[in-house]
Amino acid sequence: MAKWEAEMQNYLGFPYGIAGTALLDRGMDQAPRFDVDIVEDEVQSMTTDGETLHTQRRQSSYDAKRVLIATGLTHLPPHVLGVKECMGESLFFCKDCDAYRLQGQRVGIIGRNNEAVDYALGMLLFTQSVMLATNG
Repeated sequence: MAKWEAEMQNYLGFPYGIAGTALLDRGMDQAPRFDVDIVEDEVQSMTTDGETLHTQRRQSSYDAKRVLIATGLTHLPPHVLGVKECMGESLFFCKDCDAYRLQGQRVGIIGRNNEAVDYALGMLLFTQSVMLATNG
């Protein structure tokens, strides 16, 4: 989701913000320093012998002591005409990344679960005008 962010704020070490794509590039540059291999594949199964996790993947298999599950979860933009042009400009997904630049502005939150309520309450720290649209 960072690829949509023109300017991310509230990240330690970036007092003037950083573009989402630049942050992603820095992460990719940093990973090899920690002996990290970045592989795109799909895990088919995982078993353990009590000490080691064995993953069977589509293209290979790996053994590990720990596994981080990154599901690729992403927020989906609403099906509204013109929404793509607004991404990262006036349409945002992350209050932690984007609330800073919305200080004092009128903010609308679209959602119908507890996360939407949490976002709306969190935005009250940055602005007094927050509307929550549950769409029924």
